[in-house]
Amino acid sequence: MRRKANMSDRRDRKKLLQQNQLNSPKINKPAARDEKLEHLRDRVARGERWMIVLTASAVLIAAMQWYLGTQQRADSRESTQLDQRAWIGIKEIRGWPIVDQSFRVTAIFENTGKTPARNLSTVIGQAVRRRGDKLPPLADGLAGGISEIPTVLAPGATIHAPYIIDVTGLDSRSVPVTRPLLEAYRSGELIAYIFGRADYRDVYQQKHWLEFCYTFNPRPQSWVPCDQYNDFDPMSR
Repeated sequence: MRRKANMSDRRDRKKLLQQNQLNSPKINKPAARDEKLEHLRDRVARGERWMIVLTASAVLIAAMQWYLGTQQRADSRESTQLDQRAWIGIKEIRGWPIVDQSFRVTAIFENTGKTPARNLSTVIGQAVRRRGDKLPPLADGLAGGISEIPTVLAPGATIHAPYIIDVTGLDSRSVPVTRPLLEAYRSGELIAYIFGRADYRDVYQQKHWLEFCYTFNPRPQSWVPCDQYNDFDPMSR
């Protein structure tokens, strides 16, 4: 009897196990495999996107470093040229009216730079106006002026540009200064202007220019800069 009972129990447990297997959800092996493959592809895609972002960032950083380096080299080169180039300026204007003599003046150009000024050419002009008259345009002041032959001016050297003022303002430079004309200059009734321009190149083959205007001051006798027409090229100190 006991043996039969054991056999019956085993049959019951086997049936129960079979029933549980039938009731349990079935595993779709191909679907699980596809899901793992899709997950793997997603991870690879995310990795590729991050790689693209990192590569683009590296390229951008390299480009910025190259640009900054180029700018620094350009700034350094420009700074060196500014420090070493020729600089032409007016050192002094000499001469004032003397009775029975022509009104002779001399503009003294000086190279205050560290290298020579090449192809330096100058032009000097003048104008005489009565008190209250407007300052003539620079072009009018230089019209008919005297031009100097281009030359080379070494660092620290000067060049003198002589000129004779038309004392009457009537294009008569050969007329000497008379006592009444001298008194007219001293009183400020007549005002003398001297204009000038210089063009030159530095050793780096860059073009430069200088424009100036001075007026005669009778007391004390000297030449002072005008309120206008004193300028030079933008590549300045």
